[in-house]
Amino acid sequence: MYAADDPAVARERNDAFVELNHLVTSDYGIPGLKAAMRSRGAPAGVVRSPHTPVPEAVAEELAAAVERALD
Repeated sequence: MYAADDPAVARERNDAFVELNHLVTSDYGIPGLKAAMRSRGAPAGVVRSPHTPVPEAVAEELAAAVERALD
């Protein structure tokens, strides 16, 4: 977590959240959001038409982005 005396850590964590936000909102949308939720064990349901689930490689990319942002 951010410590008041370490702004570099705060910037690094913010960058991780910005990356995750971009992946979910701009790149992969609802299917990406559901994959990101599943990577943390959250119930996300299924992707409904006209959307399709993200490929496994994308799910792995999203899981890694979630880990960078939350750990």
